[in-house]
Amino acid sequence: MTSTEKIVYYHLTEPQKRIFFSELMYDNTSINNLCASYYLKDSIDLQKLVMAINFAVFGNEGIRLRITLKDGQPVQYVAPYKFVNYSINEIDATYINNYSKKKFNFYDSQLFEII
Repeated sequence: MTSTEKIVYYHLTEPQKRIFFSELMYDNTSINNLCASYYLKDSIDLQKLVMAINFAVFGNEGIRLRITLKDGQPVQYVAPYKFVNYSINEIDATYINNYSKKKFNFYDSQLFEII
């Protein structure tokens, strides 16, 4: 974001508020984590997959939403697009189960992770 771009903040929707407040009520838990995995039977060009993910993030502001506090109230804003060279790894069910229990940073960070 350049110094001339201004961040515009928006109020949370009612469903977003419910998610936000459940995060507060159940601090240090993974109550709102949703995990998914994909089994790829054949080989895939991982660089093309990374490019496709970045293309989706670039074209969808909803994926780039961030939550922050302004005057003690939760608000959201759209983060500028930034290319990310995601590291795609082979993982097993145990790893996914353990990872899904991890609490991630809720404020001023992307609300999804690619592992």
